[in-house]
Amino acid sequence: MGTGQPGDYASIGAVPWESLDAGDTVRIFYRDQPYAEKIYLLRSGTQAQPIRVCGVPNAEGKLPVITGKDATTRAELQPIIGDDPGKLSGFENLGVVTIIARPFDEQVSYVQVDGLHITGTLVGDTTDTLNKFRDSRGAEFRWDERSGCVRMKRAAHVVIRDNEISNCGYGIFTASTAENDQHIVRDLLVAGNYFHDNGLRNSDQRHQTYLQGVDVTVEYNYFGPTRHGTKGGNHLKTRVAGLIARYNYFDNAPNAHLIDIVEVEEHRSYIMPWRHRERVDILLARHEMTAQQAVAADALNDSDYAKYKNAYVYGNLIHLHGTGAPSGPIHCGFDNTALDRQPGTLWLYNNTFLYEANSGSANLVYYGADSGDGDKYGPYEMKTKNVGGELHYISNDNHDFMDGDGEDDDNICEAVSATCRDRGRMLQDTPDDYGNIKAYNNAIVVLPLSGTQKATLLLTRYKWDMLRLNGGNWINTAAQFGDKPINDQFVWPEGNTQHHVLGAETLIQGTGSPIVRGTFEPLNGSDLLNKAVSLPAELQALPPDRQVVRDPAKPGRLTISPRTTLKTIGAIETASSSTDPGQGAGS
Repeated sequence: MGTGQPGDYASIGAVPWESLDAGDTVRIFYRDQPYAEKIYLLRSGTQAQPIRVCGVPNAEGKLPVITGKDATTRAELQPIIGDDPGKLSGFENLGVVTIIARPFDEQVSYVQVDGLHITGTLVGDTTDTLNKFRDSRGAEFRWDERSGCVRMKRAAHVVIRDNEISNCGYGIFTASTAENDQHIVRDLLVAGNYFHDNGLRNSDQRHQTYLQGVDVTVEYNYFGPTRHGTKGGNHLKTRVAGLIARYNYFDNAPNAHLIDIVEVEEHRSYIMPWRHRERVDILLARHEMTAQQAVAADALNDSDYAKYKNAYVYGNLIHLHGTGAPSGPIHCGFDNTALDRQPGTLWLYNNTFLYEANSGSANLVYYGADSGDGDKYGPYEMKTKNVGGELHYISNDNHDFMDGDGEDDDNICEAVSATCRDRGRMLQDTPDDYGNIKAYNNAIVVLPLSGTQKATLLLTRYKWDMLRLNGGNWINTAAQFGDKPINDQFVWPEGNTQHHVLGAETLIQGTGSPIVRGTFEPLNGSDLLNKAVSLPAELQALPPDRQVVRDPAKPGRLTISPRTTLKTIGAIETASSSTDPGQGAGS
């Protein structure tokens, strides 16, 4: 659009979003003035011919800007996205770029958004003031604080790539709910984007990315600072089965987490086997599902729960610095209810952590929540029933399985009855099902921000967090662990009451800095070179065969290249040509 050629449109609002078809591409060319218009992707492409919206940069590489400030909405969309006359549509105030199927029980698939600077539901980057926009009827409203630069629901096979995303309540928000199969976001790729200044200054409830769904890959992204303020949200918050987070750079997220991998909520009846059984039972009883459909649903649930039991975080550059450094950069498990917590293994390998501060402390990882080890290992606080020595999920037949509010007491029964059925054993009541972190070949570098005094780094937050150090992990400070005691009855079979870090003796103890601070590359002669251990068979399908290098002079930019070998500890294989004498050459 905007070139004067055939097929051009004078504005984004002139594009017939409601009738795009497979293979259609909308090119938005850079101009000095931002496009104050919203984008809606409402129809599906195909795997071979996706529907694509792409920005065309200028000669200096500047991306076209799509802003929510005073944005207008295509009037022809009103019959599709509008609700009752005189009322704001349920989602018109939630996304500058919105990917959603209409009608309610359909799904958008095979769409791609790339090469745009999407911004502006919030004013600037120093306040939480919401901008205004005009809906499809031309009426003026303010954006909701939950608005996203990109918002999607009822979508699958979506690619969000090579965009700059800033100054929104959420950078990207994906919603997955349990109404039916079409409401689960599946196969999402978030790649090569530059996120910064998203969230709210005085809230920890809005994030740079908030992703719900199944099969989500987050790679090659540059996560710059979250919105300036006293609380701030996370860089990457997920409620996902099948998460891969690799080759990203994460800057500080003050008073929050850089990576927060927690329990599924609104779509939990698709993931947790006992909740899945409840949903299928109810749908069969309502004659809204056939026996054949139930068999297919069972097979899909088996696959999704297996994905939920493994999350992969590797090849990332993770940077904590200054007095605003987060105290818990990586969190996994749950934050609201232990009932549906992330089980199984967080695979943490070939990452480089750099913690630069003169005081304070941080914990590298933790698995659980502030409510304590009773939630993690002991009886659930909700009403559940031991059947034959096992913890079973027993719920009321009248329960609305689409309820995603996290409150369970209204539907869980104390015993089987005429209206309360046993949905089967809950698979998180034995040590084999407890969540744990398995770590290989991570470089953990703790340095003073200035002078010689440096902050304290704990490997875990709580003594009951299970961290398995399986070799190749390098650290240049004394190994320390969380300080909250473990009750004897909650000790893992191979654990102890002092801490649950296994393999601490395998840590490679170093001194100084083995990396170039700005780029994270290993130094010549670094301790990291030729010290990596072989990865286990479970990781052979996801080897860290790429690397990213940060350019400190160009925020938002990462250089991507192959890793020719896997001999070096950390996220980057090749040593820098710099000797970087000011940083030390390792021991």
